[in-house]
Amino acid sequence: MLKDKNWLSFLLFIFNIFIININEVKAQAIEDCKIFYEAFDHFGKSKANFDVDTENCCNTHSMVTCKDNHITEIKIRNLDCYNRLSHEDMDAMISKFGELQYLTTLKLSNNKFFGEIPSSYGNLKNLKILLLDNNGLSEYVPYSFKNLKNLKTLNLNNNRKLKGYIPKDLKIEQCDYGGTKLCSLKSNTCNNNFERKCILADLQEINSSNGIPENDIKEYENEASSKSKDDSPVTIFIYSIFFIIGILAILYILICCCCGFGAISMLRSRKRNRSIDSNNKKGSSTNEDNAEILDKKPSEEVKIDFK
Repeated sequence: MLKDKNWLSFLLFIFNIFIININEVKAQAIEDCKIFYEAFDHFGKSKANFDVDTENCCNTHSMVTCKDNHITEIKIRNLDCYNRLSHEDMDAMISKFGELQYLTTLKLSNNKFFGEIPSSYGNLKNLKILLLDNNGLSEYVPYSFKNLKNLKTLNLNNNRKLKGYIPKDLKIEQCDYGGTKLCSLKSNTCNNNFERKCILADLQEINSSNGIPENDIKEYENEASSKSKDDSPVTIFIYSIFFIIGILAILYILICCCCGFGAISMLRSRKRNRSIDSNNKKGSSTNEDNAEILDKKPSEEVKIDFK
């Protein structure tokens, strides 16, 4: 009887440990999910358009990826089909995402987010991949991006009003900045599709608006390119077109002038030749008249009067 009680106690002990572990796992999942749900609240009316598991967000595979009950990836797409988020809601949402310590991938492409990028992105210190392409972002890239020390992939493509630079010292390996007005620093490790290199005037303008501390301004001004702002590929192409048009115009004028002078010289030459021909004709006519006179004079002078 005693052995049966010991065996029963052992089974209850194992069962309690199992239940405790399950609760701990759920607690971990719930902790990250709680943060996710709080961030998701800022979607406002758009929440109804997303099928989110309200018990365990890790089961919402279209938006959330979890590993060991921690959120590692969040993907939100095509939000523009529903309602746009205000800058305040966007800032609050990203601030909440910053509390997810295991979040390494954030994909927010094709959402038509508009306005400036919230500085709260700087809180995502474990982020390795950030996709913000095909939105309506504008103003300047916040200086707080400097805190994204683990970032390896950054896509800002097709945010046509987005200006500024990517802070130095980031070890970005894959990037796309096409379709933006960003300029590159000397020390940027990834330079795909920058519009141009930053010159001093660019940096002075950017540093007045991107939140950079005053103590760092001089360090960033040293990142300026010696090239002129007008050395961008587009500007060089436009100047080349105008240069070629100018050369062609000059050649056209020279050809016209040469032809004009040639025509004038030809007309003068023809006029001179006509004058000479006219004088020659007059001279030959006079000689003929003189010859006739000479022929007639002897016959008139030889007359004999026999009277």
